[in-house]
Amino acid sequence: MQYQFPEFIFVFVITAALCFLSAVMTWRRRINPGSIPFALLMLSLFVWSFASIFEAGAMAAEGKIFWSKLQYIGIINVSPLWVYFTVEFTGRDKFLKTKWGWLLWVIPVITLFLAFTNFELHNWVWTGVEVSGEASHIADYSHGAAFYIHTAFSYACLLTGTIWLLQDFIKQRKIERFKSALFIFGVLVSWAANILYILELIPIPGFDITPISFSLSALILSWNIYSYRLFDLVPIARDTLFDNMEDGVIVIDPNDFLLAINAAAIEIAGYEGSSPIGRSVWEVFDHHLDVIAPYRGKSDFHEELLISEDPLRVVDMQVSSIKKDGKDASGQLIVLRDITIQKEVERIEKEQRDFAEALADTAAVINSSLEINDVLQEILENVGKVVPHESSNIALVTEQGKAEFVRVKNPEKYNSMEFLLALKLNLFDIKDFKTMAETQEPIIIADTHKDENWTPNSEHSAWIRSYLGAPIIHQGELLGFINLDAGVPNFFKPEHAEHLKIFTNYAASAITNAKLYSDTRYYAEETAILYEISLAIAAGVGLEKTTQAVFRQLKKVVPTDLFFLALYEKQEKMISYFMYQADAKRIDIEPFYLVQRPSLTRYVIQKSETVYIPDFKAEDSEVKEEDVIRVPGFDNRSFLGIPLILRSEVIGVLSVQSADPNAYNARQIRLVETIAQQATIAMDNAKLFEKMQEMAITDGLTGLYNRRYFYMILNNEIERVKRYSSQLSLVMIDIDHFKKVNDKLGHLAGDEVLQSIAEVCKQLLRQSDNMFRYGGEEFMIVLPETAQEEALKVAERIRETVADMTFETKKGGVKITISLGVSQYDADEFSDPNIFIESADQTLYAAKQAGRNCVRVFSK
Repeated sequence: MQYQFPEFIFVFVITAALCFLSAVMTWRRRINPGSIPFALLMLSLFVWSFASIFEAGAMAAEGKIFWSKLQYIGIINVSPLWVYFTVEFTGRDKFLKTKWGWLLWVIPVITLFLAFTNFELHNWVWTGVEVSGEASHIADYSHGAAFYIHTAFSYACLLTGTIWLLQDFIKQRKIERFKSALFIFGVLVSWAANILYILELIPIPGFDITPISFSLSALILSWNIYSYRLFDLVPIARDTLFDNMEDGVIVIDPNDFLLAINAAAIEIAGYEGSSPIGRSVWEVFDHHLDVIAPYRGKSDFHEELLISEDPLRVVDMQVSSIKKDGKDASGQLIVLRDITIQKEVERIEKEQRDFAEALADTAAVINSSLEINDVLQEILENVGKVVPHESSNIALVTEQGKAEFVRVKNPEKYNSMEFLLALKLNLFDIKDFKTMAETQEPIIIADTHKDENWTPNSEHSAWIRSYLGAPIIHQGELLGFINLDAGVPNFFKPEHAEHLKIFTNYAASAITNAKLYSDTRYYAEETAILYEISLAIAAGVGLEKTTQAVFRQLKKVVPTDLFFLALYEKQEKMISYFMYQADAKRIDIEPFYLVQRPSLTRYVIQKSETVYIPDFKAEDSEVKEEDVIRVPGFDNRSFLGIPLILRSEVIGVLSVQSADPNAYNARQIRLVETIAQQATIAMDNAKLFEKMQEMAITDGLTGLYNRRYFYMILNNEIERVKRYSSQLSLVMIDIDHFKKVNDKLGHLAGDEVLQSIAEVCKQLLRQSDNMFRYGGEEFMIVLPETAQEEALKVAERIRETVADMTFETKKGGVKITISLGVSQYDADEFSDPNIFIESADQTLYAAKQAGRNCVRVFSK
């Protein structure tokens, strides 16, 4: 092969030298990212430029083809090595670690094979070569499909790498930007030269200026390496350190424009968008303006910034002035540290301390009392120290498996506390209660309007949007539930559920202890009550005293606003009452016929079983309040009536009533039933006692009180007159010629006459008046609160009635008249009751002397 080197060949020599020099310089710094691919890239350009020297000097086509093939050893490596370099240099080296990295070499290797076998086999790279006859001997190559495929692949690689460099260029600081700009300019020069060659825009046909452009690129890159230390470790380390710092770092100039910012600062500040370099810090972080605005114009300070509360975000910010040579500040260095986790840990630790303290205080408080009502109230008062909420309540599980609400805090939230306290729900009808009962774990309903497990009780609970409940469990036994409510959704968090669960363990122990104490005290009180009632039975006192004894004992254990014991006379169908209000004052109720009017007493007697009406006003009340006649002045809501059954017959009704709804629980009802059984025996004994007493003071023939009782009543009435300065009159009656009746009709007929006269007189008297058989055919009438003039009228009415009547006997009818003497008590006149009696007797004698069948009044 003959060679004749043209004048411009020195450019190729310089280019090759510069490329080789750059390769050597870069290889010495191969520890830095991108150095090795860049060194190999420069070496490939050296091979391309070196082969171009001899391709340009060869005079024959064979020589030029030979050196063109050798050029391809360098050409095919440029594109993949450029990609490898930009990947490492811009920090995208993960790409190289994939299993597809080797694909970059497929097209270059195939192209090299095709180039070396082109004219011998296929002409896919070159279809022909024409050497110029001029002195330069420039070869004009006609290219095939493989050439253009490789060219397209090369441009794609060059474009990709260049875009990556440009992206990295945008993020760099000013000094790094200039260095990278020189680097990119050098690459673009070679790229432009090659495009001109491919598009045949070179004035000299076939002349490839691409290797010549390498001289400029190599010169720029060499200058970059030496002047700007392109591959020095310190700048790279500094940039790597700056970009990978956990703390955010921001550098601003005196006008608050950003000079530098690392990735951590962008992430901490929550900035999204293009590079903020060169923009005002107030513009870049305007979404946090309300937080950072107070610090405008300030410098050299250290603050903690609360970025947001939900979710919690706290940033520690330290601002320091940047001074050069001790002169005025030329900017500020802002260091940001995300201390959210630290603050969250501190918050959790504080909450745990507060929770432990609150729990200790709460445990001391709720265990300070053994009264169940006090314990329940203290539980609701203290649960707020452990878990925040708007309203709370406690539901206890009854023996019948119902959930009964017993205490409410902030009842105004429900509009009606009575409504809530009246609820007795089947445990497994309420989904959240059922879930807690089965799992024995707390439950959170974040939004009651969206959760199918929420069971609204009524419109009173419509305000509830968040719910937290926990079962109260002691030794595996479900005692009830603590329910917390809030008016906003998503109010309760999982940690609240954990705190409430721990709290309920303390509450369960306190409730269990209180219930044990209550049970023990209740059984003791029950025993004492039954003992007191048994004493009343043994004492054999009257009905009123026995009833009072029962009432006194009942008040100790059940709420009692109204109490009565009704006695039922089956034969007469009559009901009589011993009724007392809460202050033990007796209420007078007239006896009445059972069928005369509707009453709760009649209802209990007819059912012959315990009747409990929790609330007359409830829609499902067994008896409506408008269906019975109530005691005037008492608007009671709860009624408990128990029949007194003796020898399979109802002899009366014992009842307790309360102004509060749902006043009595199952245990209280059982106790009242037990007391009622004792009271039945006590009432029967009292009736027997009063019957015996009545026999002792009653005349067996007429049914009137006897003479003995007369003296007792008269003495009592005289004492009352003396105490209250009231009036009292006495009427003495004697049947005229009664001996003739006995002689004519017989003593039995005489007895019938005595009975009839007694009955007639009683009908003409007031209930407060008392009539007595004084002896034989003589009677006494004591008229309390009656002056002599009124007593005279009463006597005349009796006399006239008797005179007008014909008394029927078994021996026939008989006409009877009576004589009456009237006397009014005078304390000054009658120093002794017997003198008072004597005055009436003298007056009666005067009536006899006056011809009988008349009334005479005592006068001094």
